[in-house]
Amino acid sequence: MKPEKTIFILGSLAIFLSLIPFFLNYLLPVVPGRVNPHWDNWPYDFNYYRSIIVQGKSGRLTTLDKYTSENQSGKFLRIGYIIIGHLARIFNLDETIVYHIARVVLGTIFVYLTYLFIKTNFYENKFKKIIVLAFLLSLFCAGYPTIDCHQKCRLIPRLWSMTQLDPIRRITFLPHFLLGQIAFITTLLAISFEEKNNLLKAVLMGIFLGLAGLDHPSSLLLFYPVIGLFFIVGLKKKILETSLMKKIIIIFLATLPFVFYLFWATSIFPWNLSRQAVYPLDGGLINFALAAGPAFIIGLLMSIYILLSPRRKEVVLNLTASWLLTTVLLTFIKFPGESFSQARFLQVGFHIPGAILTAYFVFLVFRNKEKNVLKIKTLVLKFIMILIFLAVLPTLIYLYYDQLDYTIYFAKTSLSYIPYPPVIDYPPLDWMKGIFWLKDNTKSDEIVLSDFTAGNFIPAYAGNTVFYGHEIETYNSAVKKQAVINFFSSNDPINQKNFLIKNRIKYIFFGPQERAYRQKELIIDNLKPVYTNPLVTIYKVMD
Repeated sequence: MKPEKTIFILGSLAIFLSLIPFFLNYLLPVVPGRVNPHWDNWPYDFNYYRSIIVQGKSGRLTTLDKYTSENQSGKFLRIGYIIIGHLARIFNLDETIVYHIARVVLGTIFVYLTYLFIKTNFYENKFKKIIVLAFLLSLFCAGYPTIDCHQKCRLIPRLWSMTQLDPIRRITFLPHFLLGQIAFITTLLAISFEEKNNLLKAVLMGIFLGLAGLDHPSSLLLFYPVIGLFFIVGLKKKILETSLMKKIIIIFLATLPFVFYLFWATSIFPWNLSRQAVYPLDGGLINFALAAGPAFIIGLLMSIYILLSPRRKEVVLNLTASWLLTTVLLTFIKFPGESFSQARFLQVGFHIPGAILTAYFVFLVFRNKEKNVLKIKTLVLKFIMILIFLAVLPTLIYLYYDQLDYTIYFAKTSLSYIPYPPVIDYPPLDWMKGIFWLKDNTKSDEIVLSDFTAGNFIPAYAGNTVFYGHEIETYNSAVKKQAVINFFSSNDPINQKNFLIKNRIKYIFFGPQERAYRQKELIIDNLKPVYTNPLVTIYKVMD
């Protein structure tokens, strides 16, 4: 089979496997009386992304944080989801449907660019099977499993909750992840191509990376240290021609306005809430290396070798090595006064340079120009490919079936009446009807009071602003959580009325979760019931 055909089959297979849970999600019947929201990732955050798509569909050009009720101005952040929302409006598509379409389209582009970047690394290499090996590793190479004997002994993935380590999910995962990776890889490709005096393309490339960085900051911010390391190595190896230096400088300058805007916008309320969210990476480099697998371990060693070797002067190969080594350094070196999540740099496709450099290692070890020897070494290469794949097969199988189980479990299970937190279960139909009533009968800037779960769903499906509904995107969420509990459990209508007026609340969503704090309906003189069904009563706060 020709390498190009193999590449096409592997890429198509990877995309198809990543979408099987999505297909099941739409095909499986759910528990009667429940609604399937058709989410593909942690629903707690999916609702946040959907809330921005809803804003775009309503015609907004800037983004508001609908999960906190304080006054704020729109910012050009998460604009990828705003654009997706505008596409939903133009083509009259449901917000969830257009979200998944974006996953498929961006995932397909991402897989193609991965192949193109691999091909660029080996463009002078006539041994085409090395490209197939690198592509195979970039798509399917997982990590080495560990043994869990909590209930019964079994093999399970290490750090399996990290999507970046999941070769199935990451292919068509979050649209903003994919957009950032697409812009990052495209920028490295633009630098690698030997075009001269095409300064306009360099400017456009910088603008594209900058815009993507407003949606996925890690991709934009990683570009600077990667290029910085490459610049140092390039000067030492004397591979930086004048045209290449100009191209890099122009791209760098074109991205700077977006970096300044990013840091300015995320220093202003409420966008500073996301900036303050830090997710530490537990286990250290060794545990992560085992979780990432052989393509990462060999690739990391090869990146050091290539950058230090004066004979390895290929521009794109040194860029690839700089990409992987920089990601590792930024992720695992502790910076003084750290106020950002270093693990986010792993979201920028670190597995791609790992796969390329691992394949390059295999090529260096087994290359030989003698035809009678080449056939034998081709067989050896195939054998190595099989061994590498088999070593991580338990993890790959576990990750795949875990996603299928996740989808099937929610379709057939009804553990809690109201999902809390939102990941536990599909919501009841009557409960969602109350949210849909808000969508059809209220204004998007009107503030709704509810407990956490309804507060998490309302911005995503009704478009309203909520007082409380997200632990990160809701300002002072711990205090507001207690304020919600105090309000619904209180028997003092005067204090309740003052609370509503003080916080500019226009509607109250009173469902099973809210009703759990009290056994009777709300009786406040400025409240009027405007919607009711067997599960939900919605009150309007009268002026």
